[in-house]
Amino acid sequence: MLTLTPGNGVLLGQLPVGEADDYVPISAASFWQPEEGVQLTVVKNTAGDVTGLRVRQDDGSERTIPRIGPLLIMLSQQADPDPMATQKLEATLQALEHGGKEVEENAMIAPSAKKDFGSWTTDFFGLRSLSYVAAQDVAGSGLERHGAKIERISYYHFITDHPSANLLLYLTADGLLADYDIVDN
Repeated sequence: MLTLTPGNGVLLGQLPVGEADDYVPISAASFWQPEEGVQLTVVKNTAGDVTGLRVRQDDGSERTIPRIGPLLIMLSQQADPDPMATQKLEATLQALEHGGKEVEENAMIAPSAKKDFGSWTTDFFGLRSLSYVAAQDVAGSGLERHGAKIERISYYHFITDHPSANLLLYLTADGLLADYDIVDN
């Protein structure tokens, strides 16, 4: 996941690992990263809302990636509209920790994601709490994860035996978990 933030005369592009790269503005909507040979161009819909980012490599290859949403730290914490769903999602994250049969039998995981989540993960080891922050409706954005169409992204803070972190849960129209991202911001 690429996080973009304004810098001093540049756009900072930060991947989950490594240092942020400086993207120099080359127009009102495009930025260039010379060391990597990457151009980023903001894509907007007819209403002027940012819907994605076109990424063009030095070799001429190009793809458009959808905008996921604001940085979690920019969101105001809201009341949880469905505490029961949050409890089910917490149990689902614990199932991901164990993998195997617990993932196969979990009704809250999108069927198309179950095979990808089949093995265990340490991401949620020692999960102690999951706190709702906000949600964003992304229906119609074209966002897909593990073969499932994403209708909503729910933002949470979670605490484990490791340091606390922030979590984006990608949910289908039926509220099934299709994927997640652990983010700093």
